[in-house]
Amino acid sequence: MKYSRKHFLNNKKASRSYTLKAANMWSLVAYPETGDIWLAINDFPAQYGGYEHFNMKDLPGRLR
Repeated sequence: MKYSRKHFLNNKKASRSYTLKAANMWSLVAYPETGDIWLAINDFPAQYGGYEHFNMKDLPGRLR
């Protein structure tokens, strides 16, 4: 069940604690001089799925 922010501000019984979790959704390594980029997009957290290689200079020709 979702509660609005107003529910927690007005409800004295509501818990004031929360848990925050963060993980890398994407990870990127780039070499602008050569146009090479490695993008981790296959798993979550990103770095666990390996990196996919792309070359920004070659991509326009591949998309035609």
